[in-house]
Amino acid sequence: MVYHQRVKEFAENEAINQAALEKLEQANEAKSTFLATMSHELRTR
Repeated sequence: MVYHQRVKEFAENEAINQAALEKLEQANEAKSTFLATMSHELRTR
């Protein structure tokens, strides 16, 4: 029974970690887009 609970907890934690990783990747992409846009704006003004 304890083994089953640990496997379940591991699967839940894995899902949480995957969701957090996806959010992190989205934030990083937004940051990169923002910096590229700002860099372009500063160079062309």
